[in-house]
Amino acid sequence: MGLLAVPVGSIYLHDADRDDLEVAVVEGMAVPTGTRFAVGEDVVGRVAQSRQPLIVENYRAISALGLLDTIPAIALPYLASAFAIFLLRQTFKSIPQELVDAARVEGAGPLQILWRVYVPLARPTYIAFGLVSISYHWNNFLWPLIVTNSVGSRPLTVGLAVFGAPETGVDWSIITAATVMTMAPLLIALHGYGASKWHGMHEAKLTEPGGFALAALQGPHQHLREPKQPGGQLRYGFGWLSNYRPEESVAIHHRALTDMIDSLVDEGVADRERIFLLGFSQSCALNYRFAFTHPHVLKGVIGIAGGIPGDWETSDAYQQTNTSVLHLAGERDEYYPPARVENYAQALRGRATDVEFRSYDAGHEISDAMRNDMKDWLRARSE
Repeated sequence: MGLLAVPVGSIYLHDADRDDLEVAVVEGMAVPTGTRFAVGEDVVGRVAQSRQPLIVENYRAISALGLLDTIPAIALPYLASAFAIFLLRQTFKSIPQELVDAARVEGAGPLQILWRVYVPLARPTYIAFGLVSISYHWNNFLWPLIVTNSVGSRPLTVGLAVFGAPETGVDWSIITAATVMTMAPLLIALHGYGASKWHGMHEAKLTEPGGFALAALQGPHQHLREPKQPGGQLRYGFGWLSNYRPEESVAIHHRALTDMIDSLVDEGVADRERIFLLGFSQSCALNYRFAFTHPHVLKGVIGIAGGIPGDWETSDAYQQTNTSVLHLAGERDEYYPPARVENYAQALRGRATDVEFRSYDAGHEISDAMRNDMKDWLRARSE
């Protein structure tokens, strides 16, 4: 009886029906060819080999393709996921047949049923698998170690292991420094009045120059908004301040930021020395209030189409800081026109040494030119 290698992310079946697919793929090991499995049997006891032969076969395939010591070599065996196939199959089997029948009655074809019935209902499964997959591949060590030889193609997990090779001695100071280098700079984006954290995250994705960890917070005060079209549904928006006890809103804002920063730093996601804060409109002044009352927390703060705190000239709470400041204003902004913001640069430079103030041909918005300048500014100050 021969053995059939089942590489990770690939499916090789011999004389197997649908249930065989479910079991053989999940095991992902070397399975005796010609053997038929049935769901419910003790599959583990019938598997002949461990996962080690898979590495050998995958290495031979990568070598034959001429991809050794390349980044594609690390990713290629994982382009398809056996676990994802099994997980989605089980999820699709749990979807009521009545929904599929109803779609067929409405004239939907197979692809429409897949896209409009199965995929939306399986969204939690996609998210769960995505989180597990990212975590697994980020921490994967053995396969990248085998197929890479040079520093340029090795991922961080392998690079950190090189610092602690037992044959050369373990220098924990170097390992600690290298671990810190693997942490990403963090960009926290706060939306303007009437928007939500989704808008903040959207802008963060359009703004960051690459390699940043991204986060967004949502204002605590919910309110109704006018519908997009006359007669449409009312919408919900969120704001950061209220006229009733505004100091409590400020405290919530500050506490949310410090908790998020501490959490992401403790989890090893973000580098505490490279924390950036971005705010649009109403959140702009709040971010400045945080930056200048917590002078050693942020690496930089970006304010877009917003103001500075109303008590900037009278309060003793604001301190000198080395935090870099970038303020962007629109020349056609109806809420913050040029006459209102003309003294902002001078005011900010009174407490920060690195301040840039730029004006654009824009209204109360974030223009493409602003995004390009913010990318360059973040890239320069995150190095």
